[in-house]
Amino acid sequence: MNAANYHGASGLEAPGIPEPSWSTEPTDAVSFLISHLRTVDKPRPIVATGPLTNLAMVLRLAPDVIGNIEQVVFMGGSTDYGNDSPAAEFNMMSDPHAAQIVLKSGVPTVMFGLNVTHQVIATPAPIAALRSIDNSAEPVFADMSDYFAVVYRERYGFEGPALHDPCTVAWLLRPELFVVEPMRVDVDTTPGLSHGRSVHDRWGIAGWLRTATWRSKPTASSGY
Repeated sequence: MNAANYHGASGLEAPGIPEPSWSTEPTDAVSFLISHLRTVDKPRPIVATGPLTNLAMVLRLAPDVIGNIEQVVFMGGSTDYGNDSPAAEFNMMSDPHAAQIVLKSGVPTVMFGLNVTHQVIATPAPIAALRSIDNSAEPVFADMSDYFAVVYRERYGFEGPALHDPCTVAWLLRPELFVVEPMRVDVDTTPGLSHGRSVHDRWGIAGWLRTATWRSKPTASSGY
């Protein structure tokens, strides 16, 4: 699966992105994470902004590292509708089994679903402000935002692109920007219309252990 319909053929549609200045790492992502987590001096947070395949493999192959993960802050799922199907968000639908492994691992998780990230929109004013910053990075992000803005305007009627992945890092830096609500979250792994859908037991109806801290919405002061 890919998200070319949202992010373009390259995934990063900005003409100013230079060629990489270093080569790929000699090891795969799963091995790197296991090795790194085994050497940390204290539990560390992990930010996941794509399907949870690699992290699920880490937890299956090296359960001894679970205690070294402070929390997993991930972008994925939704408490309302999907974007890769009517029911499912792209990251969850790409590997629902992996998402379920992570959510049931016992590691604290913080979820940023579409219900939150679709409220955090890069409107024209902040994109213009990016272009006014005198460095090489900001115009690249502005170009990407302009590309995504067209997609989001055509698909959703939004004024600009939704800032999905940045919400995860914003939470670690400024958690007061978001409203906290703990609940049980599972992912539908069965075939059918709801394949990949994140299922949220907001009211504790099933009596199951809560598995995720859900960000219900940005606070009024979060202003983008």
